[in-house]
Amino acid sequence: TRHVLGVTALEAGMRRVRIRPCLGSLTFAKGTVPTPHGTITVELEKDKSGRTIGKIEKPDEVDVIVK
Repeated sequence: TRHVLGVTALEAGMRRVRIRPCLGSLTFAKGTVPTPHGTITVELEKDKSGRTIGKIEKPDEVDVIVK
């Protein structure tokens, strides 16, 4: 989750996380990260131009920064 999905805690208790995906040669990745507030789900894929696009589901109590 840390390397491919790029989910990193920015605050204790995972109230704030950063998502910086790195798919490398993968074309698709999906995973979940448990937090004390609920589960973060990240689904990523590369489009035809090689750009990473994705969907993030998170608990309301968690702030997410995508970079």
